[in-house]
Amino acid sequence: MPSKSDVKSSTLNIYEHNLNKLSLDINNSAPPSNCKWLEDFDKIMSYINKSKSLHTRKNKINTVVIYLQASTCKLSVIKKYQDEIVKLSQEITSNYNKNTKSESQVKNWLSLNELTEFKNNLLLDLPKKFTSFDDYKKLMKYLILETHLELPLRNDLVDAQIYLEKDFGKIEEVNTCNYLVLGGKRGYLVLNNYKTSGTYGRKKLELSSELFKIWKKFYKIIMENSTNRYIFIKEDKSKMSRNEFTKFFGSIFKSLNKQISSTMIRHIIISEKFPIKQNEMEDRQELANIMGHSVNEAQQVYAKA
Repeated sequence: MPSKSDVKSSTLNIYEHNLNKLSLDINNSAPPSNCKWLEDFDKIMSYINKSKSLHTRKNKINTVVIYLQASTCKLSVIKKYQDEIVKLSQEITSNYNKNTKSESQVKNWLSLNELTEFKNNLLLDLPKKFTSFDDYKKLMKYLILETHLELPLRNDLVDAQIYLEKDFGKIEEVNTCNYLVLGGKRGYLVLNNYKTSGTYGRKKLELSSELFKIWKKFYKIIMENSTNRYIFIKEDKSKMSRNEFTKFFGSIFKSLNKQISSTMIRHIIISEKFPIKQNEMEDRQELANIMGHSVNEAQQVYAKA
């Protein structure tokens, strides 16, 4: 797939995966060498619109646009797809402002208490001795949920290598890697490779003492299973891709017949920690328009406890 210099490599990998799947489903083959097949706008959109999720549709169209922009395709065709993205963005924003769960979220939602109880059961299910990759898979699932309930990340743990602090100080950080660092009495997560890194740069997130102790407890087992310090690996010990990590994350909840992702956990945590009324954001936006400022300014400047 052609690349653009302003698109992150991890994002390009996702776009490439999406484009390959799109072509396989439509053409029964890998993507052709030219963009002619994507000029059949109605056929492509008919396929994309089969996805129930607005976000999934938007991501697929983004993939098409990135590819077309890097190819010698007609600008009129690109604009058709871009107009669809605008429509979807408006619909997504409107849904956000209503503050209501989607049909899928209602079906798969778990409370924080339910997630915590399930996480505790994953801990109880861990073997006393780790003798197989299946044993290590159980540990990876537990560590994912334990960590995400404290640090509601996206899928950034897949790019994390684990280090003791004394060893971490000897290496030069790579911006495509994240690092989970364990000291004598504290631990922290360094994020270099994450979705909004271009805006916020390198982030350092401290682990609670409880989460630190958990990671320290399993450090030796992780090192015994990983050959390159990556925590989340496949059976051949190679690092999971983001797409593989996403699927692995979803498999954690298979026994509950729930489809829960890192994004869903972020929704759950925000919704419980900062509860909001239905249509509240819509009402805030309407009032902000009357007052002549943004919703954010209304909260930061005018709202008082």
